[in-house]
Amino acid sequence: MILFWRPQAGVATVVKDTLFGSLTARTYGYSFPLLPWFAVAFASSALGDRLGAYHLNGDEDAFRRLLQRTAACALGAAAVLNAVYHAAKYVSHNNVLVLAVHPLASPFQKEPPSPVYMLFYGAIGLGLVCAWLHLERNHLAPRIMNRAVAFGQTSLVVFVIQWYVYFPLLRFSRGYLPYSWAWPVYFIASVAIVVWSARLCYRRGYNRFATIGLQDLWEYRAPEISSSLSRN
Repeated sequence: MILFWRPQAGVATVVKDTLFGSLTARTYGYSFPLLPWFAVAFASSALGDRLGAYHLNGDEDAFRRLLQRTAACALGAAAVLNAVYHAAKYVSHNNVLVLAVHPLASPFQKEPPSPVYMLFYGAIGLGLVCAWLHLERNHLAPRIMNRAVAFGQTSLVVFVIQWYVYFPLLRFSRGYLPYSWAWPVYFIASVAIVVWSARLCYRRGYNRFATIGLQDLWEYRAPEISSSLSRN
């Protein structure tokens, strides 16, 4: 749909850019097309359901193996798809088609997300989850783990703030920053802004402003729910 459906204008263009995404980005300057990202959410829910079953059964080894297998399969699939594209580029006589397919075979194509992009970075994410679980279960690097809690519990804040730091702020100030070779300094400063904001929100408990009261409901009904579960 991304490659071969090419509406000229009007409602069809908005529908395509909203649901599937477009390589020309005619409707939105920056967007997350619904269907590709919903597909990731559904796949993640299926994986999470299986992981949850292992966790409830106390089978932590199966939990870890599933994460590792999924990460390895995703990384391998991304490498194969990218390699097939590069092989086809050298043997194909239809350069127009090869160039058209390139965005869907690139690990750098985010808008709309390519299958290789999703598989590659999804594998990295699952690998990081495996690494954090290993650290937690073996009580390694407790100070790092305690600091990571702040980012886990303020992930929405981190996501919003980093967007404003790396898009509006840096885009506006880029022309005024001296010495392009000093980009590592600017990068460290930008990370410091995000980290400081996340730590501030965590210490002040600002997460209470990003909820809809479900925590209070759970605390109120927790004894009742626990009793019902134990009877079942």
